[in-house]
Amino acid sequence: MPVNIWPCTPQSSQRLRAFQSSRYFPARYSQRGHEVSQIWLEAVKGIHAFAGRDFIAIHSLSNYVGPEERQLKQLSRQKRNRFGRMAAIVGKLGRGIPNAVWTFPDRVAKTWLRGSAWLNRARDRERALRAFRQINSGDFTVTLDNLSKIPIFSEQFEEVPALVLYFACVLNVLHSHLRNHKIEFVLEIGPGEGVLAIALHQLFGWRFVFVDLPEVAAITFAMISYYAPDAIVVLPHEVEQINFQSKADFVLLVPEQVGLIPDCSVDLAINMASFQEMTYSLIARYFGLIERSLKPGGFFYCLNETKFMRHRNGEQIEFGKFPWSPLFRDLFCEEFPYWTAFRGYQRQHRLQMKGSIEKTGCS
Repeated sequence: MPVNIWPCTPQSSQRLRAFQSSRYFPARYSQRGHEVSQIWLEAVKGIHAFAGRDFIAIHSLSNYVGPEERQLKQLSRQKRNRFGRMAAIVGKLGRGIPNAVWTFPDRVAKTWLRGSAWLNRARDRERALRAFRQINSGDFTVTLDNLSKIPIFSEQFEEVPALVLYFACVLNVLHSHLRNHKIEFVLEIGPGEGVLAIALHQLFGWRFVFVDLPEVAAITFAMISYYAPDAIVVLPHEVEQINFQSKADFVLLVPEQVGLIPDCSVDLAINMASFQEMTYSLIARYFGLIERSLKPGGFFYCLNETKFMRHRNGEQIEFGKFPWSPLFRDLFCEEFPYWTAFRGYQRQHRLQMKGSIEKTGCS
């Protein structure tokens, strides 16, 4: 896992250190006041954030690349431009060559060889671009032409094009369905780096409350501090010192603080690719939070794998078996086309409204 350096102000660095020394950032996993799936108990052991004087160093599962490493990679690309051109040409072949051929050097050497990595990266970029063009062919908020208008997308596009286009597809889905509705306050459960939320805030001014593990909240804070330096951010240990309904742009909470979210205060709730990694009992708790906190007529967007089978105890978590509430009605429920076109396996996404509208397209 890489170590990335994210510049920040000395004040932001001090605030992160205060959060990490607070009771909301337990030193031992047994001290947590909430249930955590085994997948994430293992994952957070490799997530660390160090706050320097004017930077935050992150060692994590994040795919996003800090400014210093981006500069090094750019220099490396310039020195290897001949190989880069070859990789780009090979990448155009896309699905024309079986996956087993691309990964053969890695499987033989039991490692990630540089040449094979470049070829796979070129192939994945081309597949991602093809999938995005295929799906986003009409009048959308984010296209390949205007990607640069969103800094967190444009700066990361060369490093993680598939993820950038994934979030761009989600943003287009949300905007196309919600643009005629007033969205002010959004709850996102498991935002990770906060990429989608930062983009939505910069484009439409939406304000967010996040719920995530404290180790992940440190990454989110680093990303917001860098990409949205003027945003008002409240860390978990600071929430009790302010009026929760203040005009903060981002409020970060750890799971044991979800009781602070007022009833019927949220216009939109979002979960992407984290319910699948929980137990059914934990999923049910978050569905209860969503049902309680959403306003009448509010929306719930859920995007997760159709069937998640990577729990160590062998448990399978299925999208169709989430505890969907009868108080919500579907705007749509379908396969998420970008992920299938790019990765070849299914994720489902579902947009619901709290209230009574006609149910459509979902079993």
